[in-house]
Amino acid sequence: MNTSVPIQLPVHEPDAEAASAYAVTDHLPCVAFRLLHPNTDWPPAFSYLSAQSSELLGVEPHIIVLDASVLFDRIPQEDAVPLQAWITHAFATMGQWQHEVRLRSAKTVRWFECRGRVHRLSTSALCADGYLTDITAHKLADLERTGLYQRLVCAFEGTPQPMAIVSDTGNITSLNPAFVQTFGFSLQEVSTVNSVMQRLVPDDNYRAHLTKTWLDNAQRFKDTKLSQDPIIAKVVCKGGSERMMEVRTSWTSDEAVVLLIDITERLASADQLRLWTSVLEQTAEGIMICDPQGRMLTVNPAFERLTGFSKQEAVGQMAKILHSG
Repeated sequence: MNTSVPIQLPVHEPDAEAASAYAVTDHLPCVAFRLLHPNTDWPPAFSYLSAQSSELLGVEPHIIVLDASVLFDRIPQEDAVPLQAWITHAFATMGQWQHEVRLRSAKTVRWFECRGRVHRLSTSALCADGYLTDITAHKLADLERTGLYQRLVCAFEGTPQPMAIVSDTGNITSLNPAFVQTFGFSLQEVSTVNSVMQRLVPDDNYRAHLTKTWLDNAQRFKDTKLSQDPIIAKVVCKGGSERMMEVRTSWTSDEAVVLLIDITERLASADQLRLWTSVLEQTAEGIMICDPQGRMLTVNPAFERLTGFSKQEAVGQMAKILHSG
């Protein structure tokens, strides 16, 4: 004979009839709520908040239901005013709202996204169902990215070296003030890579060589993701003056940042140094170069020939050895 055995429900499971219609919302990672029509009163009253209120808002749901100001008073005025306007408009138009607000506590400030939609109950009363989602981590990441972006903009605008930002289609999207000041061309005059090359490098063959070198570097970076060697280029400024520039480029997936370093004076100094080195090596006069204490730093071949001291023997010795015995 078959016998029916009643199933004993676990004690932690609520009776079906007593279960709240909102029970499912207690397991959502946000605070679900029902907001009553504000009429002329502010703040409006809540008829329900989910259990997550305790963890995310730091206040038990029943406390906010009894006194909504416990929650609304923690919203800064600059956030509360537009939130009130959005909610009031939503109730007036049977619409919805979405707004970001900050909630202050004793030690922290957290960001929440507040969404709600107004609807009519069977009793003809208006209410709004919605939720508050903690977006603090996302907001802080956005603020960090914004701060980084602002710092990069300041660096781009303030650096004394000419810089340009080039899109992957060859359009120049930005020039910093140093670029305009150094070369004399505005973004309106040189809005593409082709136009800036034509302005700065008038010689067709030389321009074709530089363009090919730059594009080859871009392709090698795309293939290897390794930084490429700088390009040395002679350019002609708007006023006709010639400058030697070291061109360094950093590529991303959709743009390139080009930094141009003026090495005209550095190369001129190097040329001058090579000239004086040649004179020192070829003159028939014995020459020694000493530090302030009279210690020899270098000597030329004529010095070795006239004194009998080799360069290896002389360097590091005091010049007075020439007068000894």
